[in-house]
Amino acid sequence: MTKASDSITVYVFLLESCQICQNQTAELNEIHQKYAESGIEFLGIFPNNELSTQEGIDSFQTKYNLKFPFKFDPDQIIASQFQASITPEVVVVRNADQKILYRGKIDNSYERVGVRRSVITEFYLKDALNQILENKEISIPQTSPVGCFIMKKTALK
Repeated sequence: MTKASDSITVYVFLLESCQICQNQTAELNEIHQKYAESGIEFLGIFPNNELSTQEGIDSFQTKYNLKFPFKFDPDQIIASQFQASITPEVVVVRNADQKILYRGKIDNSYERVGVRRSVITEFYLKDALNQILENKEISIPQTSPVGCFIMKKTALK
């Protein structure tokens, strides 16, 4: 369990051309707005060095009116640190010891790529953040994200 006073960061791995990322922006804005008031930090990470550009990231942030900061991770340092492999994928970290408290989907809006639910019934990220703030054990600490693959950085020749 974690104390509500512990510093928490939600790393949101994104790709500006991923339709699932685009479709999750309204939910991400809502979650950020609600939980930032409790001191939980959010950071959007763009780890696709082959596909992302700073201009594209800035355009994505403006188009979807996202209010949390973004970071371009072309060397995939943060993605490797948290073993992120899909966008969108969230990793909730207690900063004091870098312990991952939750990783996976934002919610169950997608069963698989190309199959979007008409009714969302599970809110994994919200549930995890609520349980953290209530000093409870996270009931579902990991889910399998659905989205676009993070293209692994190619080795230098």
